[in-house]
Amino acid sequence: MAFAISGIALGANLGDPVDQLVHAVESMARLPGVQPVALSPLYRTAPWGFVQQPDFYNAVLLLTSIWSPAALLGACLGMEAAYGRKRDLPNGPRTLDLDLLFCGEQVSATPWLTLPHPRMTERAFVMIPLAAVWPRWRHPTLGRTAHEWAATLGCVGVHRLSSLPAWESLRAQWGTRFQDVTA
Repeated sequence: MAFAISGIALGANLGDPVDQLVHAVESMARLPGVQPVALSPLYRTAPWGFVQQPDFYNAVLLLTSIWSPAALLGACLGMEAAYGRKRDLPNGPRTLDLDLLFCGEQVSATPWLTLPHPRMTERAFVMIPLAAVWPRWRHPTLGRTAHEWAATLGCVGVHRLSSLPAWESLRAQWGTRFQDVTA
């Protein structure tokens, strides 16, 4: 049975962000019924919204899952809480941020979950990592690809990081780019 690809945006800027993101990806991979399929490079990005805070570290994880979108979101929120995530300030600093971007081509809006993520196409720190790992991902209602969104947003304030052995080890384990076979 084929499962839809889901996208999770990862971010952190407090504590040891790289270590927290590595552990979050490893934790996600250990969830029963979840299989990572590709992990983007890691990026250092300028804060967005509330700018008087440390730079963020961001990436995108693609995975397949037997979980419903609501259950996957619940797992993400549980991981954030385990890392001490506080929601005191919109766009404020955080130890861990996991956003469910999309689940296949599902379109939905509930009080607790909107798919695709309603602000993902406004954020270079989401679209650039997504374009790096799945450039042909197409927004199910807006029609543009991740590559097109990333090119429109530009890369000002978004810097690809290298020489991070723990991150590159994860990428080598699960893949660095989703092999999209759709036309």
